[in-house]
Amino acid sequence: MSARLLFTIRNVLCLLLLGCSAGANAGRYQPAPEWLQSVSAPEPFLPYRLGVVEFKEGTSGDWLEYMGDLRAALRGSNYFQSASAPRLRLEIERGIQRGSVNEDGCKTSPGSLSLTYRFLDAGREITSFAITTRAPMNGDSNDFDAAMAGNLKHFLLQLRRTQADAGFAATADALAATIQQELGEGSSLGCNVGMVLANGFVAAMEGTIAVIEGVGEVAGAVVEVAASPEFQNTLNAEMANYQAQQAQQDAYYRNLQAQANAQAQAQAEAERQRQLAVQQQKAAEQQAGREALAKQLAEGIAYRNQQIAKTTDATTLAKLRRDNEGALQAAQQIGMYSQVDSMATQATQAGFDQARVQRTADEQAEKQRLAAQRAEQERQQRELEARQRAEQQRLAAEKAAQERAQRELEAKQRVEQQRLAAQRAEQEKKQAWSDYLAVYRRSIRLGAKQCDGKDKPYRLIGDRPSNPLPKVISHYSSCISVHYEARCPGTPKGVGVKATQYNFTGMGLGCLSAESLMPQRLACKDEDVIVETIDVTGCS
Repeated sequence: MSARLLFTIRNVLCLLLLGCSAGANAGRYQPAPEWLQSVSAPEPFLPYRLGVVEFKEGTSGDWLEYMGDLRAALRGSNYFQSASAPRLRLEIERGIQRGSVNEDGCKTSPGSLSLTYRFLDAGREITSFAITTRAPMNGDSNDFDAAMAGNLKHFLLQLRRTQADAGFAATADALAATIQQELGEGSSLGCNVGMVLANGFVAAMEGTIAVIEGVGEVAGAVVEVAASPEFQNTLNAEMANYQAQQAQQDAYYRNLQAQANAQAQAQAEAERQRQLAVQQQKAAEQQAGREALAKQLAEGIAYRNQQIAKTTDATTLAKLRRDNEGALQAAQQIGMYSQVDSMATQATQAGFDQARVQRTADEQAEKQRLAAQRAEQERQQRELEARQRAEQQRLAAEKAAQERAQRELEAKQRVEQQRLAAQRAEQEKKQAWSDYLAVYRRSIRLGAKQCDGKDKPYRLIGDRPSNPLPKVISHYSSCISVHYEARCPGTPKGVGVKATQYNFTGMGLGCLSAESLMPQRLACKDEDVIVETIDVTGCS
């Protein structure tokens, strides 16, 4: 029998009869150390510690192993904080889609595994990831172990992507593509061998395997399966390997159970300690309540004892004594009679001592008060006499100040009257001068005259009407300056030739009485020139 055929039969026996796989030992879902190193973070970036990892559909062996590998991978990735941070609970939910099969029961398409990872903080969902990976064909079944291992890798990549590390993005894309290539489609080659064996050539009976001679077709070739020593040795080796793997899994599960038992014991011990602490706290609170009540009762008795010492009314005395007896009965009921009686006696004596000290202090204080009162009366009398003398001096000074202020006020009023009179006179002069100039602005007639040759500018001519200076400004000079604008017809107003005639005489409209030359020659005839008065001002 060829080595390749023995290898195929060994794998088929392991998969169909024993239910094992090449990676059935603990850690089969955990990524290789070098792959985990490629996705690990230099520093933790999630603000939480990793808490409990739960699978919603139970705790089967495969999923206990998967959760253990997932937890180990998350710790190795360095994503979570190691201390001083709240814990996140990770909850996993599964969805499986198995591939299609043909009439012989062989797989014709891969299946899929969908896992939803939810991170919860005290019952509140922080974030979640839904990841689906392909379950390749493996004979007449789907390789969900490979799908689970690939899903775990994708989950690590998704968590690492949340760090928003631009340098890691390309690495993550390449790793994700490699995972998809590794999963691939799978193969149904083993299904043919499995079908031959399942149809009667190999049978399992009560833990032993009987090999029956027969003929089956494997990949289009005829193979004779016989109970040869070589086949038997292969089968025994597979059985031993399976038993070793089962023992390893049993030990792994026992370890998990031991951890769970230890955790349960720790929780039970913590609960016992908590209940003990609650009981102790309750007892302490009850004792504190009794002591507070005892103190209150003792203070009441002491107060009434002091009132008894001061009171002579029989009715009041009887009531105070009854109240004291009632307080002692209440102390007896709470088991604090002796304590209340002792505290009341001490408080009563302390009250009497305090009252005696207080009386002595009050008497001394009264003596001091009377002495201080006499001293205060004498001081007040001295101050009154001093105030009276000061008041007399103040009234005299005030009268003198009032007289001085009256004289100053009268002087200021005279100065102000003089200033106002001068101001009014000045205003009258300014107004008279302004009115004087305004008469000229309205009445002066101006014109242009050619008196110096046709190539020379025209001279200003004009008529200054009689306008005597008002009496109030009769001492002013009557010299005036006329500001004017000369322009030809058609020239807009304001664009003509502007000039000022100093000491305008206005003796007439002829050349003999003409004024100064205009600044420049105008293009029109002198009789057509328009000359307008802009303003009239004094010569100075």
